[in-house]
Amino acid sequence: MNHIAAALGHVPGVRFTIRTVVLFGACVCGMNALQLVCRLAVADLYPACHVVSWVCWFIWQGIVFPKARARAIAVHGSRAYASVFYKQILPGVCWGVSNMTLPVMTFKTAAIDGSLRLGVGVFVLAIGALLLVSGFRTIGMARAGFLTEYMCPGTPISRQGIYNLMRHPLFVGGALMSVGGTLAAAPAALAIAGVNVAILPLYAMVEDHRLRRVFGAEYRHYARSVGGILPHLGRLLAALPSRTTPTVTSGW
Repeated sequence: MNHIAAALGHVPGVRFTIRTVVLFGACVCGMNALQLVCRLAVADLYPACHVVSWVCWFIWQGIVFPKARARAIAVHGSRAYASVFYKQILPGVCWGVSNMTLPVMTFKTAAIDGSLRLGVGVFVLAIGALLLVSGFRTIGMARAGFLTEYMCPGTPISRQGIYNLMRHPLFVGGALMSVGGTLAAAPAALAIAGVNVAILPLYAMVEDHRLRRVFGAEYRHYARSVGGILPHLGRLLAALPSRTTPTVTSGW
C-alpha cells in the first residue's frame, strides 16, 4: 500500500491504509445496497440483472478501462495513476467485488440444515481464500492495484508462486469464495453465485486481451505456458514433489 500511497501523493503509512480500506469497504457495501434494491424490485428476475451487471463490468474492464489508461498516460505522464485511481480503478474493483460478494451479503441467511453442504461450502471457501492469499502474497498490492501498468509499463511479467501455475488466481479465488460462502450460509442464492463461476472463461478472455495490449509478446508467451482459470497441470505436477515456487501479471 505504501507504493500506491506515494503514487497518489499521500503520506504512506497506517493511516492511508486504514482510510483506503474503509473507503473500499464503504464503496462495496454501497454497490451491494443498490443491487439489493434492484433485487427487491424485480424479485425472481434478479439473476438476469446480475448477468447484466457483469456484462457492463466487462465492458468497463475490456474497453473503458484500457482507453482510460492510454489516455491518462498520454496526458498526465507520471501522474497517470493518480489521475484515474479514484475515477476508474477503485470504483471498477469495488464493482467486481460487489458482484462477487452479493450472494452472501444480500440474501437472507438460511439455517444450517446440512452438515455435508456446510462442509463442502467451507472447503470451497477455503480454496478460494488460499488462492487470494497466494495471489496477493506473490504480486503485492501495487501490482494487484494496477500500479505497475501505469508507473512502470515495461516491468517484466512476474511468474512466481501461484502465477507460475495460473494467470488469474485472484478472480478465480473470489468466485470460489462466492460459491463457498453462499453454499454454507445462503443456499437460496446459489444461482447468483453460479453466475460468478460461469463468467470465469469470459473474464479470462477479456483480461488476457487487455494484458496482451499492456505487455505485448511477453504476455502472449506467458499465456501459452501457464494455465488461465485452471492451473497448468504439467507445472502443478512438477511443483508438487520438489515443493518449489518456480512466475504473472498485475491485475485480477
